[in-house]
Amino acid sequence: MIDCRRDYPGLRIAAAEIYIESFLRRDLDEVLAGSLRESAVEALVKAMPPRSVSHGYYQWVSYLLWLRSVTGLPSAEIELMADEAEGLIVVADAERDFRAHHPSCFKCGTLNDESACSCRKCQVEFGR
Repeated sequence: MIDCRRDYPGLRIAAAEIYIESFLRRDLDEVLAGSLRESAVEALVKAMPPRSVSHGYYQWVSYLLWLRSVTGLPSAEIELMADEAEGLIVVADAERDFRAHHPSCFKCGTLNDESACSCRKCQVEFGR
């Protein structure tokens, strides 16, 4: 059995997919809003990008994201286990890669796809 806490390539995949899911959250919220209550879950599942690794990887990445926010608190003196420290590095690398392909709008700061011609929030045109 693979321990997802130490499978760093698998964690990298899960972290990248979590960042993509968070980027798509606005689109997914629109799918939910436009769906009938009885079929909302089915519509959401169809609209979600597929996940590539088992559920435990996403749970561990979510824990690492929480841990990162907690360790940033003033006077937080938390000792990390080796797998937590390595996992935080993997998550930070995945975030850097995500942000490299999803630049912020110069006007409102919203993340956009690197190929976008205009901001998905404020609609300002990007000069290319």
